[in-house]
Amino acid sequence: MTAQANNPSPGTQGYESKIASILERISTSEVDAEKVLTLFKLGAEAEKLEAEKNKATQDAAKVAIDSTLAAKQLRLSHLSMWTTQLVPLAALLTVAVTFYGSYEQNKQTRIAEEQKLSFDEKTRQRVEWETFKSSFDSNSSDELYKKPTFLSRLKIFIASGKYDTEISDLRVPLLGDFTNKSGFIQVWSNTFKQVEPSNFPQILDVARAQQRKYNRDALECGLIPIPPNTISIQKPWASLGPCIPAYPNDVVARAYNDKPDLSKRVSVLRDEMFGMNFILGFLSEKIATYVKANPTPKSSDSYDLSEIIFNVANFDGVDFSKTILSQSSFYQSSVKGANFALPDDKMTYAFPGTAWWEAASINQTILRWLIANAYPGSDSQSMLLSPVPAEESYQMKVQNLCANKSGWCDKICIKFGQSTPQPPPSCLQAN
Repeated sequence: MTAQANNPSPGTQGYESKIASILERISTSEVDAEKVLTLFKLGAEAEKLEAEKNKATQDAAKVAIDSTLAAKQLRLSHLSMWTTQLVPLAALLTVAVTFYGSYEQNKQTRIAEEQKLSFDEKTRQRVEWETFKSSFDSNSSDELYKKPTFLSRLKIFIASGKYDTEISDLRVPLLGDFTNKSGFIQVWSNTFKQVEPSNFPQILDVARAQQRKYNRDALECGLIPIPPNTISIQKPWASLGPCIPAYPNDVVARAYNDKPDLSKRVSVLRDEMFGMNFILGFLSEKIATYVKANPTPKSSDSYDLSEIIFNVANFDGVDFSKTILSQSSFYQSSVKGANFALPDDKMTYAFPGTAWWEAASINQTILRWLIANAYPGSDSQSMLLSPVPAEESYQMKVQNLCANKSGWCDKICIKFGQSTPQPPPSCLQAN
């Protein structure tokens, strides 16, 4: 209160100045004393009102402060409540994170183990395949087929589908080396199955490999002398020596009875050649069927059927005009209505046991050779499977094949039968 008396507020300063003015006036003139007292009373009430105002202001400030503190305490209470609830959540989250981390670690471990197992399995399979493949280098196809697990392992490798390209490359030399017909059919049925444009060239390569193997065996067997007075030599087959198919096995065995090593070798060669005769016939029929179903294109493309032995196959009606047949042979096959109008360098002259005169057309150079050397009754036609034609019918068919009716196509030049006299010199003259 002393501080407020010494330092009057702005509101009371006006009253004091007025009072001072009134007192001054009182001192100089007569003023009503009652009015003076009233003014003093008003000044006191004004001071009281001012004090109450200040107290109300202070109370309001305290209420504001208390409200702020209460709000903070409420927030702290809420925060404490949420914190209390978050403790188990945090613990649960910790467990979840720990579990997830353990799961991921185990997952990565499993993946690594699976990758290792997969790698090890692939390595094992590759080693097994390379070992299997390397056995081809040290064994013939017949020897491989005799191994108890060869065919089953081959089927497993084929079924896996992982070695298709390598198997495709291996099947040609494998099949081309076979003499065992059962082994050949088993491997064929698993590696080729059917003839189609994509594998037809490979089938021709198999046939060529078989031809080369057959010729090697035939040459070796033909060089083996036949003991005198043991086997009657058949002239058309003389080049095959003791491997002539018509010779019974027991007769051949007795002929070499005193030569066990040679007898064993002859027996092996005969078995191989008999097996290859079957294989060549099998391949010949597959090739003939395919060529009939897929005629040679009219474009410049052509089938290369060179260096193949066609054995007992049906080529009736086939157009060979755009085909390469050089160094091929048609053994005991049918070529009725076939077209052999090829250039000299692409044509073959070998038709042993085949009625070439049944063809629709034929290369004229080769025709002239056939007329003189491969007529019915000649050595090369002694193995003819089809009925021997009548001489007149044969001559007429040959003349139909002569394109320019040359002198060597005259009936007098067309030989027929075993006792055919030698044609006149005019038949040998080129015209």
